[in-house]
Amino acid sequence: MPKKFDQDAKDRVVRLMEDRILAENMSMQEACKIVAPKLGVSWHTARQ
Repeated sequence: MPKKFDQDAKDRVVRLMEDRILAENMSMQEACKIVAPKLGVSWHTARQ
């Protein structure tokens, strides 16, 4: 059964990924692979 994430969790993922992309000039996929494990989600989930 899929997990549901509240809007705050989604906003946090987006904010952290944007910060990482802008600060280190990396692709969205690379940012997902770094940020997602810190938040306990897969990088595929973070990408969405």
